[in-house]
Amino acid sequence: MTDAYYIRIMVSVISERIRIILKTKDLVDLLKRNGWRFKRHGANHDIYVKDGKRESIVRHRETDEDLAKAIIRRNNLK
Repeated sequence: MTDAYYIRIMVSVISERIRIILKTKDLVDLLKRNGWRFKRHGANHDIYVKDGKRESIVRHRETDEDLAKAIIRRNNLK
């Protein structure tokens, strides 16, 4: 087996372990730039609303990559 094969294996293993963490503040800024407004504090989340839709954002320093991507995709944030 070639070195390139082993390098590809190592890169795929490394990429599966790397998790991108988005700062919650950046996600909130993205929501606000897209017209969302803060409504209220929940127990562990802040609630943002726009056009009758509601989105809960965790009140932690960081938001998991999959959750952030889902929120961005669900609300067509740019």
